[in-house]
Amino acid sequence: MADTTEPTPPVQPSQTSHVALKDDATAERNQTETTTAPEPARIAMAPPSLADDDAALAKLAALINRIYTADQAGIVRADYRRASSARLAAMVRSGELAVAWSSPSSSCSEQQETEIIIIGCVAIHSHTSPSEDSHAHAAAEFAMLACDPRFRGAGTGRALVRFAEAHARDVLGVKIMLCELLVPADWEHPFKARLEAWYARMGYRFVATKTDVAVRWPRLARFLVTESEYRVFEKALV
Repeated sequence: MADTTEPTPPVQPSQTSHVALKDDATAERNQTETTTAPEPARIAMAPPSLADDDAALAKLAALINRIYTADQAGIVRADYRRASSARLAAMVRSGELAVAWSSPSSSCSEQQETEIIIIGCVAIHSHTSPSEDSHAHAAAEFAMLACDPRFRGAGTGRALVRFAEAHARDVLGVKIMLCELLVPADWEHPFKARLEAWYARMGYRFVATKTDVAVRWPRLARFLVTESEYRVFEKALV
């Protein structure tokens, strides 16, 4: 995954903003009609109003599921759904979902209703570090990292992770960030190998393997098409 642009500072969306996801045709048309590079994505915790926006949640879930279906081909069945509107709404209400968005116009006043286009997300959960040499057991985990493929390579994925790290350190008050990567147990998946290298470049180190996927995640296990395991990575937040 080529994602090396430095993250942009998070900006809170206006309380009166309308959160939306463009369909593929509209987003593609907007990209081809502009002659300038798109604005860097802005990132913040999802506004509470998103939990009641059924249309936006459905489109975000569809985006996440399209990405995970493509990126996990050969590991899970094509009909596996990583996200649902109900699960996303619950994470919004519990303050566990951050979103990246792009606005078609940067000149709108905060008092105006402005459509913002969600192009990615990351979940941030409280967790416990599995590392035996960790001095702090309290940790956070980032998960469900997703970025619209049209915006990959612009630093959005990296910015989402950096935002999650800052939130874990400054808001949750933890010193360790975790992430888990589902991989085949006995063969190398090309995309997963690139993703693992991407994590390493951002300072994450391998600390554990979870092989009991069927016990821990029985729903996921039903959709696996190859024997799989989770690799756990962690990073000290300073």
